[in-house]
Amino acid sequence: MLDIQQPQVSDLLTGKVSKMTVDKLTKYLYRLGVNVELDAKPMAKSRKKLHGTEVA
Repeated sequence: MLDIQQPQVSDLLTGKVSKMTVDKLTKYLYRLGVNVELDAKPMAKSRKKLHGTEVA
């Protein structure tokens, strides 16, 4: 159903998702019939700035 090799299945089942891109994980969810929504919001102004970019 996911059209992936056994090592990738093992990574998913053991929670090693850091080895995969968000795009790839989203594709897997889509193939499993899961609706994926992304909600992006501005960060709080209390975050520190590093070279003009806000970081956590």
